[in-house]
Amino acid sequence: KYLYLPVLHPFSAGNLLFLNYHPQSELVMNRSI
Repeated sequence: KYLYLPVLHPFSAGNLLFLNYHPQSELVMNRSI
């Protein structure tokens, strides 16, 4: 079962990326610019 976590897009402000997350992957911290 895969989860898609929304993270802030590093280049386009206000856009979200949905990263394919699985338990072996590292969590990506949300960064606001």
